[in-house]
Parts: sequence; structure tokens; C-alpha cells
Amino acid sequence: MNNYVTPLARIAGAIHQGLASEAELALDPVAVPLPEGRGVGTGAGAVGGGKPVVALSANVAYTALVDAEGALYSFGSNIWGQCGVGEDQTLHVWNPTEVVARESAVPLRVREVASGFQHSVALPRDGPGVYTWGKGERGALGRYYMESEGTTPDIVPTLQHELGLRIGAGHAYSAVVTAAAPGGEDSKLWVWGKQQGLQVRKDKKVMGESFRIFEDEKEPRFVDMPPGACPAEAEAGAAGLDAMSWFAASGFHLAWVGQDGAVWMMGMQHPSRVQIQSPVRALPAGARLPGAAAALGWIRHNETGAKEPYAGWGDNSAFDDRIVAVKPALRETLLLTEQGNAWALRFADGVSELVGDAAAEAAARGLREGEAGHGDVAVASLIEERALFPRYFGSRPADADGDADARSGVAGQVRPLHESFYTRLRGDRNEVVRWVDGRVLDVVGGFKHTIIRVEESA
Repeated sequence: MNNYVTPLARIAGAIHQGLASEAELALDPVAVPLPEGRGVGTGAGAVGGGKPVVALSANVAYTALVDAEGALYSFGSNIWGQCGVGEDQTLHVWNPTEVVARESAVPLRVREVASGFQHSVALPRDGPGVYTWGKGERGALGRYYMESEGTTPDIVPTLQHELGLRIGAGHAYSAVVTAAAPGGEDSKLWVWGKQQGLQVRKDKKVMGESFRIFEDEKEPRFVDMPPGACPAEAEAGAAGLDAMSWFAASGFHLAWVGQDGAVWMMGMQHPSRVQIQSPVRALPAGARLPGAAAALGWIRHNETGAKEPYAGWGDNSAFDDRIVAVKPALRETLLLTEQGNAWALRFADGVSELVGDAAAEAAARGLREGEAGHGDVAVASLIEERALFPRYFGSRPADADGDADARSGVAGQVRPLHESFYTRLRGDRNEVVRWVDGRVLDVVGGFKHTIIRVEESA
């Protein structure tokens, strides 16, 4: 198994992480040593014989990781205290440093960590509560009294008795899924931070488009759920995937698998920047995605500049890849699949209406939700509207021509640059698909770097 750690070069102004000094640059994957004999890896393959890393999170020029004993380490940019290592460590943390709790000053033990734009969130390894630290502007820390920064982790008062199941952090906002109340059946979703309030602060017009700007929420707000939308407390999963991969907080929106099996989203839509404060359906229950061969056929069709939809979607056998996880990225949510591929799902304008129209079309064909073929119409429509598109594929189709497909936007390896920034840098707005050597097991996306966990091909 490989862990590809791909920091962006100095050209992007990124902090180079896990390196001894500012003078060192890394454009290829590097091993990140941990202190006190701890290391990255699993079993006998752990670097330095250390404890395996069981959780990773990354965002703007900093990274956090958790080892098998719950120890939390962070490194990278620390301008706003987002590394959580205290006031004596400023600006940059060059080497992985263990994080301690604010009140007890003892090493923190956590089971999950989420990295926001300039703040972090974590769940205690044992018991209830939610830790936050970093930049507190816009209410991202969930502590009404904290408007600047918190350089060490502290408990969010509103959630001190809530048992967290899954956490997320984005651009100045945070979210947590907590267990059902005693005697209840439904998990609970809480959000706080930038534009997470329900009161409208003002109406704004940009380039002729009007939209509402909501108030910031300084404390966690409980989100009312439509039927079936409560986040699932377990998911089907697959070998090599983390057991709680059903909830993701991307830069500007949330996505999760609901109890009804559908994918739900809320937050800022693209490209209008309209904030949606209540969950909407983005994929029907049981929806399957195209395999690598069908996806490559669509990419080639799209490269020709053809206006008509891809005819290959008419073959139901094209949709043969089951979604097993949702993962956060910057402007989209990544959908990991059973075949080891990764698709990007945008919270696009009108996505819920598109999915609703597709459901009506499927119903007219006599298909019920959850049945084979029901979600194909919605998936094909989302792909044609570029709200859903291939991102990483773990097995190259037999008919893929490396040189030709590389020229048409399909690369033959995981590049050292984050793909979205790289395409903007080139002036090329087309999305780039990356082929990796083996099944994609996990993707941790930072603002300017990406970590991809791959199970190597035999």
C-alpha cells in the first residue's frame, strides 16, 4: 500500500510540510518522520517501527494526523494557531508536533481530526465533546467568546455532552454529526461558523446576480432534517476504507449519506454562491457510477466538442460501480467507489431539481428508487451538466492510449501539483483525470496539496 503525499511547490507560496527547514522543497512523495519512534505505515511496514497512522486531514498548507494510540500530530502553517501547539510556536511548524489539551496541558487523545481553512476540529478518543482550535473569526470555533484564535484545543461548550460520530471543517465553518438522544433513532447534525445562521444579513448583487448573505453562527446550530436525510450512523464500506466514510465537509458545502441511502448536500452552491441552509438530495438512493471504461468513453466524446449527450449512457451496464464513501475536497465532494475510482460531485446550481426530474423520468419507466437502473438517469444528467465528473481512476482501461489520452486531459500518473490549481496555472479550465497504479483507497485533499492512499496493483 502506498501513501502519496504531494505538497505543492514554492510557486504557490505553500509551506513545505514535514521538512526540516524552509530551504527544502519536495515535488515528489516524501516520508514524514514522527517523534519518539512513531512512524507512518501499518504493521511491519511502519516507518521506524512506529505506530500506524489511522487518520489524516489536510487543508491550507498544514496537515494533521492521528496514530493508533490516538496521539494527534500537526505540522505546516500555524499563523492562526491551526496546528494547536500553543502560543510559543508561531508562523510555521516544520516537524510533526504532538498537540496538547488547553486546560490539562497533557497530550490530546482523539479518534478523528478535520482541518478547515485555518482552524481544526477533533473528537475525543473516549467520551463526549468536540475540540476546536485555530482561527476563530466568523465563529468557526463554536465558542461565542472566541473571535480571534485559539492556539490549543478546547471543548465547544454547546456540545460538551454530545457524543460525536463524525466531524468536518471547511472555509471558516465547522460541522459535527452526534449520536441520537437517549430513546431516539436519528443522529443529529450541528453546524456553526461563516454564513451558517438562519437570519439574512443582507442581499448582495455580483455581476447582475442577486443572492442572500446569511449571518454567521457563533455557536453550534441544530439542523432540521427532511425525511430520510438524517446522516446514517454506518455505511456499507469496503476493505481499506475508514469505517465512518459517510460524511464530508468540503470547503463550502456538506455532503453525506442519509438514512434513506441517498446523498444529501447543503451549503454554498456553484457557481452562483447561493447559500442553501437546508439539506437537498444530490444523488438518489442506490445510484451507481460508470466504470473506468465508460468514463473514458465519455471523456473522449467530450473532447471532440460534441453537443449531443454521450450515447454510451443508454447502456445500463455502463453504471456498474457502487459508491462506498464520500470524502471532502476544496470545491467538491469526492465519491470513492468499489472499483477503486474517485468521482467529484459539485454542489451545482439546480442539482436537486435535476435529480427530481431524473427521478420522475425513471418513475415513468416503471423504476422504483433503489432498483437497478433507477439512479442511472440522474447520474448521466449530472455528468452531462458537469456537476459530476471523473477525478482519479485506479485501473487504466485496456484501450487507453497513454500518450493520446494524456494529451486529451487524462494523465498517466498522480502529479505533484493539486489538479485544480495546476489547471488554473496553465490557463486550462478543463478538469484533469488522473490514473493511479492501483485501487484508490482514500483521498485527503488540502487547498494546495493532496494525499492519495492507493492499494498497488499486483
